[in-house]
Amino acid sequence: MKSSRLLLLLLLLTACQPADNSSAIGTRVAATVSALRQEFWQPALLGPADGARFASPAGVTLEWDWGRALASDQYFDLRVWRPGAPQHGITWTRERIFPLTHWLAQQDAGEFYWSVAVIQGRDGQVEAVPGPAPPARRFTLESVVLPTPVPTATPAAPHPDEILTLPPGFTLQVFAWLRDAPTTIADIEFAPDGDLIALALDGRIFRLRDADGDGHADSQRQIFFNDGVVTPPLDWAVGMALRGEELYISDEGRVGRLSDDDGDGLPDRYRLLVTGLPGRQYPFHSNNGIAFGPNGLLYVAVGSTSDHGPLRDPLEAAILRVDPGGGAPEVFASGFRNPFDLAFAPDGRLFTADNSPDVLDATLPFYPPEEINLVRQGRDYGFPDVYGFDMRIRPGQRETEPPLLLLPTSSVSSGLTWYGTPHFPPEWRDGLYLAQFGGFNKQGKKVVFIAPDAAVAGAPPVARVFADFRPAYRPVDVAVGPDGALYIVEWDHGLILRVSWTADTP
Repeated sequence: MKSSRLLLLLLLLTACQPADNSSAIGTRVAATVSALRQEFWQPALLGPADGARFASPAGVTLEWDWGRALASDQYFDLRVWRPGAPQHGITWTRERIFPLTHWLAQQDAGEFYWSVAVIQGRDGQVEAVPGPAPPARRFTLESVVLPTPVPTATPAAPHPDEILTLPPGFTLQVFAWLRDAPTTIADIEFAPDGDLIALALDGRIFRLRDADGDGHADSQRQIFFNDGVVTPPLDWAVGMALRGEELYISDEGRVGRLSDDDGDGLPDRYRLLVTGLPGRQYPFHSNNGIAFGPNGLLYVAVGSTSDHGPLRDPLEAAILRVDPGGGAPEVFASGFRNPFDLAFAPDGRLFTADNSPDVLDATLPFYPPEEINLVRQGRDYGFPDVYGFDMRIRPGQRETEPPLLLLPTSSVSSGLTWYGTPHFPPEWRDGLYLAQFGGFNKQGKKVVFIAPDAAVAGAPPVARVFADFRPAYRPVDVAVGPDGALYIVEWDHGLILRVSWTADTP
């Protein structure tokens, strides 16, 4: 607003000047407009001070201010470079502060310059860049050796008995506690070498290894820092699938894959696979879990843009199918409110769990149940018009597919996996394990087991409680390890839990 008022005043002054001064006035106005445009693109650099010197990378943080909020398609373009070298950008971000410690620890000591500009972009492509070069600041790094931390007492992980209860014969272990993760852990997968790969909500990725097979991770390494490989950085990352050594990541509005092209164990290249998906237009609804089908295609669960309608986007409230080799996503099945995860049975059947609405109004006078659905191509599962087994066809209502099973409303059904290995006893295998995050009505906070093929003829299958969590803990994902154990991600504390059968050998 300040810039706009100044420009208007200059234009008014121009109109009041004698005609013989018009050339000089025009030059001054043009110069002022150029300066205003330059100010528009260039944030003010706050710290560190120009010429600052640092003994090590520890605590080096860049900070700037722009004086206004970014538009939805604008980002800060942060660049750090050495004298005489190209001005390489190291990240796009919407924050006004960037910790540089990790980046500097991988460089050589010496002199650096840094600058920040505002850019406009969409789908990973820059559409507008600043005209003049933004001002830069200089600092010197005297050493890249990080100081040895002062030893502190490491808090003990919660005792398994404090977390949940299990059926007799099962044993719970805390496989890992990612204390250094500032955000919750969202998803887990297992690499071909047996290592557990954990994805955090903020896009960071960890590799955990149990080398001695005692059920506890004896090494954990952060392999992806989300600080420059992906632009804009990963955000609301809740879905992950592995194919070989490539990591497919579902984060807000897009799906892409990370690869380690230089073979150092750290993903260093990102290829965008799908973009333009409806992400968080309604709170906590986005593109969610992903899974590869037996046909080699990637399936993506996508939530709705509202609590219970209307539909606004052709790709919302659906299970999409994508060729990982390229091509546009297609709607495989529709009519889901917020399907959080996907699981394939060995015979190729696809299952998902669907969350229930949260808001009552004139169009929804009751809280519907949550659902387990057997997903078939081309079928419609009812949202936002039909919930549960209500199959009455009203005037203008479309024909829809019934659910496989109903679950209590507001269980917040989350991670889903198929268990088919012989490690567990027969009554706890050949079925689905579902993590229920838990909602406002004290439902959920459990892992339940559903055996679709063990139901009595003519009756739906039932959900049996497998792991009952204490109030302070929330399960969000489940996965079957190569050892036959069931691994559970606990959201609030960043725990990864391992459940094994120890009573005898089935």
